[in-house]
Amino acid sequence: MARCGSLLLILVAPVLLRAGSAEPAAVSSRLGLAEPGWFKVSHGYVVAFNRTQKIPSRDSIEVFDREGRRAARVDVLGQLPGAAEVTLDDVSVRETSPIVAGATIRMADGGLEDMLLYFTWEGLLVRSVSIPPEQEINNLDLDENGNVWTLTDYPGRRDDDTAGPLIFVYDHTGHLMKGLLRRTDYPAGFKEGPGTGGLVGFGLTQDGFWFWQPARRRMTVVSRDGHVLSQKFVTLPRSQVHKSQSHPPEAGLVALLPSGQVAAGIVSPWPDVPTGAYLSRGKQFVRSSSQKLRLIGIDGLDFVFLKQYEPGSVQFEIVREPLSAPAAVLPSSMKTMNSFVAMN
Repeated sequence: MARCGSLLLILVAPVLLRAGSAEPAAVSSRLGLAEPGWFKVSHGYVVAFNRTQKIPSRDSIEVFDREGRRAARVDVLGQLPGAAEVTLDDVSVRETSPIVAGATIRMADGGLEDMLLYFTWEGLLVRSVSIPPEQEINNLDLDENGNVWTLTDYPGRRDDDTAGPLIFVYDHTGHLMKGLLRRTDYPAGFKEGPGTGGLVGFGLTQDGFWFWQPARRRMTVVSRDGHVLSQKFVTLPRSQVHKSQSHPPEAGLVALLPSGQVAAGIVSPWPDVPTGAYLSRGKQFVRSSSQKLRLIGIDGLDFVFLKQYEPGSVQFEIVREPLSAPAAVLPSSMKTMNSFVAMN
């Protein structure tokens, strides 16, 4: 899938974090990715990855822990014989599991192949699993058993006449375990990017999963056996300064909190709707942090933001700020949300 990354500005080298506290905390670090990429928070780690890698022998995935220490680095293209280019749709990490990526591989002969890729924390490819085109991955997440849950790349009934499941679940070896939900029950699909309301969101809860449809502004929560538990529509904030349809505020990231609130990283050029963290209140998003930074995820009780030192700089900073009440009153079983932010 050619996921659009123009919602957010970026360069390449970033930074990373440290554990949250009562006050905003920040830590810097530098990446060495070959090309501009994406940032996300995945189960306590900050992951940076290239959307497209064309240069072998260069890292295309880097993982950092809460203290900003590099925990893993992966050269994806250099470990795929016969590949000319790799496009990473999503990456998920969990401390006790392999690093898993959903990818589309362009071979030297021009052929395309969709794959699940499994890497050790030392960066070595240990398993590659080919998947059919109708199972092409848009988003993925890892559960506590190392199973991989994927949301398919389904643009909607108007542009895609394929039937079949919307969600596919693979075990730790890449074996397909089950498919859930009918994609035709979601005719609006999962288009994303400027003009659609932002980016798709997907992740796991303690006993299910959720997904966000940008065009519908809808959060759907589903049990792990495929029963829809709830659906919630939340309107994106609108600028009263600039009311035209060009450059409206959009969601560069969406996550579901265990409290049931929806968190959004709003990206906006307008001063009355500043870029930053917002939480759902009823059917609207309300600004919930003083930081005017790009939200890249939720980790425990913290918002996690990305800060660029200055335009053109290759140094970035990860800023953590505690969620405000009542959103901070979360169950002890709180899991890190799995969403990401494009940086192009």
